[in-house]
Amino acid sequence: MATPSFAYLAEGKLVVGRAGQQPEPIDSTFVRGVEDRREEHRKRHGWRSSGMVWNTMDEGPELAQMRGMFPTEQKAARFLGVSKGPTGGEIIYSLETDAVGGLFKYDIKEGYEQRLVHRQGLHLRDLTRHPVSGQLAGSVGHADGSASLAVMQPDGARLREVTEGDAVDEAPSWVPGEEETLVYQSAGIGRDHMDGIYGFAPFGIYKLDLANDRMSTVLELPEYDCLAPRITDDGSLYYIRRPYQLEPPRDFLRMTKDVLLFPFRLMRAVVHFFHAFSMFFSRKPLITSGGPRREGPDKRRLMIRGRLIEVSRDLADGKNADKPLIPNSWELIRRAPNGDETTIAGHVLSYDLCPDGSPIYSNGSTVFHLPVGATKPERLARGRYIEYLTVISD
Repeated sequence: MATPSFAYLAEGKLVVGRAGQQPEPIDSTFVRGVEDRREEHRKRHGWRSSGMVWNTMDEGPELAQMRGMFPTEQKAARFLGVSKGPTGGEIIYSLETDAVGGLFKYDIKEGYEQRLVHRQGLHLRDLTRHPVSGQLAGSVGHADGSASLAVMQPDGARLREVTEGDAVDEAPSWVPGEEETLVYQSAGIGRDHMDGIYGFAPFGIYKLDLANDRMSTVLELPEYDCLAPRITDDGSLYYIRRPYQLEPPRDFLRMTKDVLLFPFRLMRAVVHFFHAFSMFFSRKPLITSGGPRREGPDKRRLMIRGRLIEVSRDLADGKNADKPLIPNSWELIRRAPNGDETTIAGHVLSYDLCPDGSPIYSNGSTVFHLPVGATKPERLARGRYIEYLTVISD
């Protein structure tokens, strides 16, 4: 087939790549309105908080884990999910602001956005549309870090959650030839004595028959996470396989180091607080030697599908654009109906299947397409922190 059209999510933005065109971010009317209102509020009331040091702190990995997404800079709105629409020229996407979440349909050619659902606290990810009935499915995130599958009508009406429990149910996709059957990934949540998330059990792949309210196991591998399942017309299963790893608690040496250095870190924090206070009110610095010093780790930590990944500084700074975000052990696998498995590619963070069955996938930094019969993929686009990828071609 020709070069497929695709869409991906990266750093809270939604980008669409059409055949023969440079990928471009979607200009959402709703997002633009939210940003305009935030800017107007900042102009009117920004003086009240501009001097507060705590307003400049970055979001930590723990909050990112609760959100279930990449930590990004604070934005007025964040795109969470995207799926092909009723036609190849339309897409359906979900987004959220600090107060509300919404579901929208977008005509790419006309640049027209239609709001389908808009309500407080809606956190809807991993959207997928049934190719025949148009029914939508996705993953609804909860404040305690769990997530449930949800289905809704093509217009977003009558949203209902179809799974429950202290688990993370994500990445649903419709099973071909079955109107009301989903295949998805799921993992139980491990919690500590404070009810915080300690880690996750291995992700397995499961099938949910909505008509008969019946769930069955498709694939469980104790030593691996099995992610993002897709079933093809011939019954083959595509999925991402990565080695399972339970994040351990902080080691004793690191805890000891934190205790010993606490007085010095506290003193430095106090000095910098009064330095910022002085700069705000008198514009005279308390610290003059050597100028402002920028400190930071050599790596940036990102929460990706329940796994904390350390990204090298050069990649975080936008260098080495082709460098994979994740290791080669994240493999795209094709599992035949008889159980035989074939490794399609390594360094796979997200993928989808084109209408002809060929895969399109991303390593977090680049989008590739492997045409049918080809042995070498072709590069379609470059991005930064690409977390979700879907095909939108007919």
